[in-house]
Amino acid sequence: MEKIVIPVTVSKNKTKINVEKFKDEKIILDIQNEDFSTFDIEKQEEVLKQTEQRDIYEIRITLNTNSVNKQNIKKLKRYKLREVNLLVDSTNDYILRNIGLNYDFNEIKKASKIIKHNFIKMNIITVIGLPEATLADDLNTIKQISKLKPKEIIIIACDEKYNNKVNELYNSNEYEPLSAIQITERLKEVIAVAEKAGIKNIKIEERNNIKNNVLESIWYDRIVEKIKSYNVKVKEVKIEANPKDIENIKGKEESNLIKLNDTYDVELKLEENAKIKEGQLKMQILKTYTDFLEEK
Repeated sequence: MEKIVIPVTVSKNKTKINVEKFKDEKIILDIQNEDFSTFDIEKQEEVLKQTEQRDIYEIRITLNTNSVNKQNIKKLKRYKLREVNLLVDSTNDYILRNIGLNYDFNEIKKASKIIKHNFIKMNIITVIGLPEATLADDLNTIKQISKLKPKEIIIIACDEKYNNKVNELYNSNEYEPLSAIQITERLKEVIAVAEKAGIKNIKIEERNNIKNNVLESIWYDRIVEKIKSYNVKVKEVKIEANPKDIENIKGKEESNLIKLNDTYDVELKLEENAKIKEGQLKMQILKTYTDFLEEK
């Protein structure tokens, strides 16, 4: 059976959930409120009881670190809660206090243990570019949360609207958000650290085309590194990749293809291959520079 994710948002005044019937699919209900636990437990149950009358396979919610406790998790688990997005803004206690948050790294580890002890899948949402967070701080946060073995890491780039405290720091000229270029470069480094730590599922929150910029840049760097690893001067290569990756490999308006040609004099041919996993590629040399000269 195919899994279908249905995103819903509820409020304290509007707790009705409309879930269409999907035949022969497993429905995953993704309650996308920033922190579902801000509802009192009666409201939470009012929302979740509705799922008992529907063919819901599992429920996913978002929780702040300091709102995770054994009693609440056990109660929510009765309503098919199988996955939690745990919000870990940073693992640096000073940075957390600076943006008005009242949890620390010890509480992060405790919350993680509670979730996993109840056999609930755990994803972690984290933030780069928070006020006073350096590249080293962001890399350390990724290293620390990777050790908690989340199923997935979701990365957000901070801006002046992130929360009230960040907005206050911005308005008093105590915080300047990272530029688009800075975000792209920092995300690349952060993702590399997460991948090295064995995290296979990494997502970037959709915002102002940042995700595409980062993915395009990562693909370009990977292709260049692969080409440079050959002992011959490459003139033309073929890359097979998952159809979902093709546009990011090309780059916006085929910028990656143009840059490869202009910078390294390499022509890139792309071929879709659904059998290749997303994020993977298969490269084949079609022509070396020696071949090219002989043809001439």
